[in-house]
Amino acid sequence: RSDDAVSEHVDRVRAIYSRLGSLDAVMGTLPGVVDRLESLRATHQSLSALAGSTDALVDEQKVIDAALKQQEAFLSQMEKSFAENLSAMEENARQIAATRGDRK
Repeated sequence: RSDDAVSEHVDRVRAIYSRLGSLDAVMGTLPGVVDRLESLRATHQSLSALAGSTDALVDEQKVIDAALKQQEAFLSQMEKSFAENLSAMEENARQIAATRGDRK
């Protein structure tokens, strides 16, 4: 039984060793791939930081948009109020002018 286990182990080692030959072609490209990945690490980190900054800018833009909409609503309300006040003042001026005209 021990001979069977040793034989099976030897067969596994041979199978693994036979596969190593197919990896030789890949092994030659590996240093270049590793160098390229290392050189791109800083770029990826910068892009990640830029993406975070962009997200922060989008959030800030939403806050600014909300503030502008609030100010636009306030300005619209003020314009309406000024128009109503102007109309009331014009009416008051007409009434005053009419009252003075009646006295003369």
